[in-house]
Amino acid sequence: MSQRYRGVLAVLGGILIHLSLGTLYCWGNINPYVTSYIRRSSQPTTLRYGDTVWVFALAVTGQGLAMFLGGILEKRIGTRLATLIGGLTTSLGVFLSAFTIRVSYYLFLVTYGVMFGVGIGIAYAPPMSVAMSWFPEHKGIANGFIVAGFGGGAFIFDQVQTAFLNPHNVKAVGAKELNTTQNIGNDKYFNDDSILDSVPNMFMLLGGCYAALQVVGVMLLFPVKSHTDMRKEEAQALITEPPLSTGEEEGAPALRGSHPVSSMSPREMVKTRHFITLWCMFLLNAVCVLFISTLYKTYGESEVVNDDRFLSTLGSAAAVCNAVGRIIWGLFADKVSFKAAIVTLTSAMTCLMASLYITHVFAESAGKPLLFVWICLIFMTFSGNFSLFPTAIAKTFGPQYVSINYGVLFTSSAVAGPIGALLSTFLLQKLHSYGIFILSAGLSFICKYIILYILYKSILTQLYAVVTLRDVPMLLLDYDDIESCVLLLCSLCSQSDIQCEAG
Repeated sequence: MSQRYRGVLAVLGGILIHLSLGTLYCWGNINPYVTSYIRRSSQPTTLRYGDTVWVFALAVTGQGLAMFLGGILEKRIGTRLATLIGGLTTSLGVFLSAFTIRVSYYLFLVTYGVMFGVGIGIAYAPPMSVAMSWFPEHKGIANGFIVAGFGGGAFIFDQVQTAFLNPHNVKAVGAKELNTTQNIGNDKYFNDDSILDSVPNMFMLLGGCYAALQVVGVMLLFPVKSHTDMRKEEAQALITEPPLSTGEEEGAPALRGSHPVSSMSPREMVKTRHFITLWCMFLLNAVCVLFISTLYKTYGESEVVNDDRFLSTLGSAAAVCNAVGRIIWGLFADKVSFKAAIVTLTSAMTCLMASLYITHVFAESAGKPLLFVWICLIFMTFSGNFSLFPTAIAKTFGPQYVSINYGVLFTSSAVAGPIGALLSTFLLQKLHSYGIFILSAGLSFICKYIILYILYKSILTQLYAVVTLRDVPMLLLDYDDIESCVLLLCSLCSQSDIQCEAG
């Protein structure tokens, strides 16, 4: 088999593996079923949707903590074995959930939360590392296709879950129909025995499907025969912007300029302010992802449209947008820049989350189409995080330690998980959905201005250097007008031998 086809098959194998790992996003779809089952047949019987956010939070935390381990295992035992260990850990966690959910919610947290998340973390990065080694000149698009599988997992399995559990589109019901004295607010839960009795069996079915996908995917993960060329390759810049400082700090083409860098070890990487910036940005975005991924269906059922089949279809459509968005954002970053892409992403996320509650305001007249459009756009937007950041890590800190370095960056998700869960637990009952949406918009807004501040500072740094070189009075500059600074910088550089990177 030719080397080119081996590379394509390796990408296909990575997509299959990530399809199974990406069922993490199915939690928003099965949350109403699982919560309803525990309230009726397990413990605690007072469980509410604000509490079950911890399932997704612990899975994300486990993923964030284990990604570093996955990079180490890849170096020591190889890509295939490391990926297989991680994948089968997720499948086993899902399968065991069929038994733990019968006992208590807290044991279920261990299997579907911690085990599932740890397995995802171990298996997540190695297929991406293989794809980037096969296509070193197109890291963004290679990553985009792999993580598109992660985003698309829910497209398939949301439908499988709903068809298995609720084929007749039985509606969830409120406090009056449940005949409960508990204060459940606007929450709605299922009470149909045929649906709830099938919940444990669903986890057995899913565990077997995931394992099959992972075994086939691992078989297709053909490694590059020699990594010598890849280790010698110096990462090219993801964007073309000026340095953040006048110092000689290594790394950070994605954040400073298109200067080649050697591969940096995790110990070297974490000492750079560029890594700290990326880590904080990823943290803020991860909290937003947690909110919308776990609450979109319960919000839809309680406040927009109580139609389980429609909401399941919406989840599948959102999964497609999640997958396609990762490819689009990867292409966008390859064509323009990391900064341009992340500013666009955070701006869109801020607007979409701040305006999501409009779907409730017009629930009676246009609730379904509005919710469909908003949720799909949100999933397509936040998906960009998962193709932009791994590519930025590879381009900024080099290809040799990319799996481990991305794992270190992903520890921000391990912090975001508990933060998001705590906020949901304590604020959802007080602020309701609208308050959570505004909070998410605020976090995206902060992330946007972190990168804009870095861009503004870097432009002024290079402008100062060029103006000083050409002996132009600094008093002529209006530092409050970033557009005039960029135009002046480009004009001066066009008259000099200095390459302008601000445009």
